[in-house]
Amino acid sequence: MWTTGARLLVSRADDRYDFALLALDRNNLRGVGGLGELVWWPRLPRIGQEVFTVGHPVGGYKRAAVGTVVPFRWRGLSSSGFGTVQWRRGTTEGGSSGSPLLARYDGQDYVVGVVAGNNTTPGRPDQNSRWGPSCDPGRRTAFGRFDAIHDVIEDYLENEPDSGAPAESETVTVAVALGTTGESVTLRQSVSGAWWLGGKPVVSGTTEVQASNGYVYRLVLETDARGGITWSAQFVPVRVTVRLGQSTYRIQLTQAEDGTWRHGSKEATEGMIVITPDSKRYRLSMASGVWVATEVSD
Repeated sequence: MWTTGARLLVSRADDRYDFALLALDRNNLRGVGGLGELVWWPRLPRIGQEVFTVGHPVGGYKRAAVGTVVPFRWRGLSSSGFGTVQWRRGTTEGGSSGSPLLARYDGQDYVVGVVAGNNTTPGRPDQNSRWGPSCDPGRRTAFGRFDAIHDVIEDYLENEPDSGAPAESETVTVAVALGTTGESVTLRQSVSGAWWLGGKPVVSGTTEVQASNGYVYRLVLETDARGGITWSAQFVPVRVTVRLGQSTYRIQLTQAEDGTWRHGSKEATEGMIVITPDSKRYRLSMASGVWVATEVSD
C-alpha cells in the first residue's frame, strides 16, 4: 500500500475488520476549498435504519446510494465486525470499498460504517454477481461496523491532530453549565461546524453528560432569529415507578432538579396518601432512598 500526501496510521483486514485509517498532511490542504468534515457515531445502526454512501469508485465521478440496514447474511465475515445494507436507490460498484456509510441523527450525518464487499472472502469478489464485486445480485453490500472499528482507532482519533479530531488551533470552545451543580463541560467546534466533547461528537438533544452528584443533563443547541447559537444543559428528570402495596396498581414519581418529587401535578412527600380506582389507600414513604407505598387500613 502506498499513498501521497498522507500517512497510514493503522489498518486491519480479516474476517472482522476491513479498513485503513490515514492522516492527511494539513500542509497539502492549505488553500483548498470545498472541504468538509465527517463526524462519527460509534453505535451499530438499528435494523431498518436508513443509510447512504457517497464515493468515487476507482477514482471516477461521484456516485451515491441510499438503502437500509438489514440482518447480517455474509459468509466468511463476522457479524461482530460487519453489517449488511440493502440498497433502495442506486448501488455500489467495484472500487467503492472504503467509502463512508452514513446515517442521519437529529439532522446531522454521521459515519456508521465503511463500505466493504460482498459475501465472499475479502479481496476475492464473486465475479458472477451482475452487481459487481461490492454487492450480491440482491443489491446487498457488506459494511464494516464503525462501532467495532472505533475500539481499534479511538486513540488515533482522540490523540492525533491529523486523524479527524479537531486541532486546538482550529476550534472555538464554549463552557456549558450543568444546571445548579456548579459544574460545567467544555465543547469544541471545529472549522466544519461540528461540535465535540472529549474527542467524541456532540448530538443536540441526544448527548447526555452526568454531574458528580449523579444528575444527568442533555446538551441542546438553540439558534436565535439572528443566527446566534447557544448551548444549554437541560436536566433529565429522574422517574421511578412505585408499586402500591401488593396490588396491580402503580404510580410514577418524578424528581426535579431541586431534589423534590412530584406525582402528577402534586408534590410527592413522605406520608402522602394515594387512592386507587378501587378506593384503597396507600401511604408513600422513603426507605433507604427507595420509594415504597404501604396500604393504609381503614
